[in-house]
Amino acid sequence: MLKLSFLGAFSAKLDETSLQGFESAKVRALLAYLMLESEKPHSRERLIGLFWGDGDEFKSAKNMRQALSNLRKTIQDVDSGNPFLLLESDTIQANKNNPQLWLDTHVFERLISACEKHPHRKIETCLACAHRLAQAAQLYRGELLDGFILKDSQYFQDWLVARREYFRQKAIMALEQLTVYHQRRREYQEAISYARRLLSMDDWREEAHFLLMSLLASASQRSAALKQYQTCRQIMLDEFGAEPQPETVQLYQQILNHQFPGGETVLPNNLPSFGTTFVGRKKEILQIAEHLQTRLRRLVTVIGPGGIGKTRLALQAGQEQLYAFQDGVYWIPLDNIEDANALPGVIANVIGIELPAKGDIQAHLLNFLRHRDILLIFDNYESLLPETDFITRLLNHAPGLSILVTSREALHLQSEWIFELTGLPLQAEKMGELPAAVLLLEQRAQRVEPQFHISPGENDQDALHLCEVLNGLPLGIELAGSMLKRYTCAEIAEQISQDIGVLTSSLRDIPSRHRSLWAVFEHSWNLLSAKEKLAFAALGIFPSRFTAAAAHEIGAVPSDLLDELSRKSLVRQLDRDLYSLHPLLQQYARKKQHSIGIPEREINEKFTSYYSDRARQWERGMKSARVQHALDEFSLEWLNLTAAWNMALAVLDFKTLNILLSPFFWFFEIKGKIYEGETLFQAALAALQARNEFETRSENFYDRLLIYYGWLSFRRGQTDRAVENLGGAVERGLDLLGIEEQVFATNHLGSVFYETGQKIKARELYETAMRLCEGNQAPWNEALTCNHYGSMLSMDGDLEQAAQILQQGARIAEVNQFTWITASILSNLAVLAYFQQEYQSAVDLFLESNEKSAQYGDLHRSPSVNHNNLAECYAMLGQLDKASEHLEAALHHFNECGNIVFLPYVYNTLAGIHLQANKYAEAQQALQNGIKSAVENQMQAVLNNLLIDHARYFLLTNKRQEAVKIIYYVTHSSHTIKEGHDKVSQLIEEYGEDLRKEVTRLAGRTLAQQDILDIIR
Repeated sequence: MLKLSFLGAFSAKLDETSLQGFESAKVRALLAYLMLESEKPHSRERLIGLFWGDGDEFKSAKNMRQALSNLRKTIQDVDSGNPFLLLESDTIQANKNNPQLWLDTHVFERLISACEKHPHRKIETCLACAHRLAQAAQLYRGELLDGFILKDSQYFQDWLVARREYFRQKAIMALEQLTVYHQRRREYQEAISYARRLLSMDDWREEAHFLLMSLLASASQRSAALKQYQTCRQIMLDEFGAEPQPETVQLYQQILNHQFPGGETVLPNNLPSFGTTFVGRKKEILQIAEHLQTRLRRLVTVIGPGGIGKTRLALQAGQEQLYAFQDGVYWIPLDNIEDANALPGVIANVIGIELPAKGDIQAHLLNFLRHRDILLIFDNYESLLPETDFITRLLNHAPGLSILVTSREALHLQSEWIFELTGLPLQAEKMGELPAAVLLLEQRAQRVEPQFHISPGENDQDALHLCEVLNGLPLGIELAGSMLKRYTCAEIAEQISQDIGVLTSSLRDIPSRHRSLWAVFEHSWNLLSAKEKLAFAALGIFPSRFTAAAAHEIGAVPSDLLDELSRKSLVRQLDRDLYSLHPLLQQYARKKQHSIGIPEREINEKFTSYYSDRARQWERGMKSARVQHALDEFSLEWLNLTAAWNMALAVLDFKTLNILLSPFFWFFEIKGKIYEGETLFQAALAALQARNEFETRSENFYDRLLIYYGWLSFRRGQTDRAVENLGGAVERGLDLLGIEEQVFATNHLGSVFYETGQKIKARELYETAMRLCEGNQAPWNEALTCNHYGSMLSMDGDLEQAAQILQQGARIAEVNQFTWITASILSNLAVLAYFQQEYQSAVDLFLESNEKSAQYGDLHRSPSVNHNNLAECYAMLGQLDKASEHLEAALHHFNECGNIVFLPYVYNTLAGIHLQANKYAEAQQALQNGIKSAVENQMQAVLNNLLIDHARYFLLTNKRQEAVKIIYYVTHSSHTIKEGHDKVSQLIEEYGEDLRKEVTRLAGRTLAQQDILDIIR
């Protein structure tokens, strides 16, 4: 992020680091000019004239080129794909649309412009504009480019003077409005602060002195107010040779004689006082204020489910509007009003209108409100729906009236502006702060347990989890807070996940329908029709977002009922065809299924059938050019899919489980979600093993699960488990499995054996997998086997056959549009090019593989391997800086996807680069890390490669005897692949015949792996 600040002293930062590379003031001036005049391109000729005058044309052009070169280098804009400066042959323009550019003047102008364009009722009472103006005032640290002078560039100085005055006048306007705004709200200290800033910029403005005198007097600072008059009088005499205006003198006399009327009185209102603090919702308060202060938005309805905090938000919004409505702000609770015809009398009673003994109350009220500037707040209007005629009459007859409504569903009026309220934020606005939801929990808990305290980064995780379970629902958080004297956050979260009925309160001053979440939801339930109840209960089957099609097929809920439930705030519409239930409402709806007559088994079967069918479709997508779309859809439906998996597992529905297994595995494999996959499959195995006789009737699900679990275990470094599960399935008989699993098990067991140094077994298994593919329609697994087998041949030095096998796999993948396999084969072809010492070709292929991976959203798994290999290529090309960058990226990606089985390779590459750069301590640390990881994961081939590099380290640090023993061991190890033998040959060639002889002298000795590890330690 390039952060430029010109309002005040010049400041330029790149990623929070101050830029110091500007070689002259003119370079800074050039940057400022281009950024401030970014609306159009500027000819180079004009810029030369602006900054270097009418001097020698050739010299001026050269100076321009040098300044521009220094500027671009300093802001790191030379090789940027999205530059800050757009350069053409004859023009230059700042790229103001670059998202990595922040410019204080742009932000300042945007804030001021928003206020100027906002159609507010009155700017001096507009909270939203006051917020924007306060931000603008904070940005204005001083005049534009304060103290900046270019003595030999009069054109630039003339431009700067004009621009300074432009921003100065905007800042003065902002300060004036802020002063008046806070004065009206009787926030005198804030108003005084802005007034003083205003005078510091323009001390001869008599009206500013008058305003500050009034503020000081209102704040009971009489002496300061009198002193301010003397200051004003002296300035008027010095500047204009005249006394202050009569109005100013009169104000002075009033203050002097203790006759100043004081501050404004509080405007009429009946807003109730809550005994608790208002937490969070700053953004919502500003948004509601923006609506209420906009002339054409006179009816604002805050909607949301029960317990979401509508009442508390509306009350706080009313407090903020007290000084915006001259004739008052009135709170009208409707929870005990059942007849809409009673509404005029209720309003009149609240406002305090004296009604006639006889006559039309409604007409009398409308006549009273006709010319009033007033805000009415109706709380809990859902009890009066669908009656809304009187709301329309109020708005039509009283043009100065605004109405704020809280309701569980919208009023459905043309003039209505809907504000949908959701849970409190679960993320902090700033580092070191608590999220609003957690802060509310802490404050409410301290009422029953004063010592309760939550610290960011220390003990906040359980509290955050509790708030996540509640999805930020304020009422739920308040009720949970009252339980923290008896239970921990973790215990309450566990109880809620089982039964929302635990959330209750015994406080007498809480309305009965708010003393438990169940009561809140029951109130909404009782307002539903029979059809709506049936539909809502059916939707409880969905633990996550769902489509209208899913709701219709599984729960027989048509679109019109979905829309109606959405209007009643029981269902939230996320997108055109996407819906969700609040997690607590979902639990409530699920519990209602039995009481309303929805058979659990029947709806569960519909659910598992629907999502297993969808999963099968998405698997086909994963194995095609539409892989990205399929992965995205699978991710969006993740909670529903895992719910279907768990439902099927609970009743041993092996038909459904067999359908889901393969899509789940390929989602984990392609997305690189290794840990998540291993965890899910491990839990399924444990659940199955706890049931009797499941193996004999599992329809091969158990063996299939072991195969996929075995591979994920290997990817997580659990080699023994991988051999046991993959090998066990193969030994029990491949003929019991389908061709897909036969090829998969054989192929992937070959990969496990190869990585553990059992090359002969690996080759046999790969060849068996290749034979299994012959004559069978299994192109996916055939391409995959070619990829794995070709990779092994390449690593083992059989480059010609490797090329043939990999090209065969590439053809199959291309014909069938297997995008994921194509990306992997490109990576292995790059490895082949590396072994052929065609390093630049290898780089190009690795980068192409990364591009292909990005097409289907693989941002970690494939890129992690490719970044490691790119580092090796760049090291061989002598570009160590680039090599280091790619290694850092590789480590990041491996850690992100949990693919720790490849970490030894990264450490091996890292050690080689450190040795090449003579960084021996760093090399030793990388070698130790890599060897430890390889030993733990039984990865013999890469272990021996690491040992060879450790021998090089010993030779470079004068530990020749230790190096000789390692070389001898690696040379005679059956686990050493061709790459390892090549490294040994290279080492002996570098150090000469003497080293070879020393190794030969050890002939006949037996060195075990542990002996070598002891030497290294």
